[in-house]
Amino acid sequence: MTRDPVDERLAELPDRALDPKTSARVRAAGRAAFVETRRARWQRLTATVALPAFLMTCAAAYGVQATVQLRDVYVASAAR
Repeated sequence: MTRDPVDERLAELPDRALDPKTSARVRAAGRAAFVETRRARWQRLTATVALPAFLMTCAAAYGVQATVQLRDVYVASAAR
């Protein structure tokens, strides 16, 4: 297994308890990052699933409408 220099440096950091004020700030920053992550996840879901699904539905509706229109124009004129 290869040695990770970053992991080794992190292991060298001292283990000391945070004072309550710093702990509260870290906790608040973590919660803010979590909320931001959830918002980003929602935006990514919208961009990668909802928008393409909507566009595919519009394309399918356009294709059906175009097929019906072509059938009405050319099949009706051929029947005469």
